[in-house]
Amino acid sequence: MNLSKSLRGIAAAATLVAAGAAQAAAITTDTWYFFGFGDTGTPLTGSTADTYQSGPIVGVGSPEGSWTIHLNRAAQLFWTDLQISGDRFEFFANAVSVGTSGTDCVGCSSTGTDIAAALADANYGKGSATLGAGDYTLTGTFLGDVKFGDGAFIVRDLPAPGSLALAALGLSLLGFARRRA
Repeated sequence: MNLSKSLRGIAAAATLVAAGAAQAAAITTDTWYFFGFGDTGTPLTGSTADTYQSGPIVGVGSPEGSWTIHLNRAAQLFWTDLQISGDRFEFFANAVSVGTSGTDCVGCSSTGTDIAAALADANYGKGSATLGAGDYTLTGTFLGDVKFGDGAFIVRDLPAPGSLALAALGLSLLGFARRRA
């Protein structure tokens, strides 16, 4: 009888773990993902990207507000405020803070959902963190004063060290060839 109860308990725990994992949306590198937020201190929520048609890359939104990714090598997480400037965020990887966005000028700019414009505008808070190889669940918290808004994030692959060495070698050979000419 006790074995039966133990097996049922294990099955129930496995179901809960699987249900929690199913709530996070799987994402890929080099794709922008949009998020929304509410009151100060509340978690970021997902936002469907098909309502946004601007920025360098438009990705698929996640209504869950947590995103999972597997990285075979190191990558860079970038995030930015959108809409009206003045919003700050803290991002977490596996429930550990990886950083907060910088201070920005509240209400000084309005770029809508144009990611490229927000990245180029110093009035918008931005942040970044390096993630090593591994599996991550990314989440965030709104730290600002306004009651709602939007932002975006991307995980970008970092160049492999071998490709950097190859590029350096190519540039040095190019410099040598120019000196000889």
